[in-house]
Amino acid sequence: MGVSLVAPGFIDTAGMFAQNDVELPGVVRTKSPRDVAAGVRKAIHGNPAEVYVSPPELRLAAALGSLAPGLSEAVQRRLGVVDMTGYE
Repeated sequence: MGVSLVAPGFIDTAGMFAQNDVELPGVVRTKSPRDVAAGVRKAIHGNPAEVYVSPPELRLAAALGSLAPGLSEAVQRRLGVVDMTGYE
């Protein structure tokens, strides 16, 4: 038995963002449910520790948030992410 993390990112037609009509900033790319299914298949058949379905720039942003939270916050404010969430 193995365990894999499948990290989908934002999904265009399903999930909490699509179901709640959340409008993402224009620079944020999404993936399809089919892309996520392919990632799950890869996890089942290959048993890697992690499968990233999300676009590379989203993974980079997550890493930036961990390594430089202040810079990450500034970038998110510039992209309008703060306005999207309602948090100040």
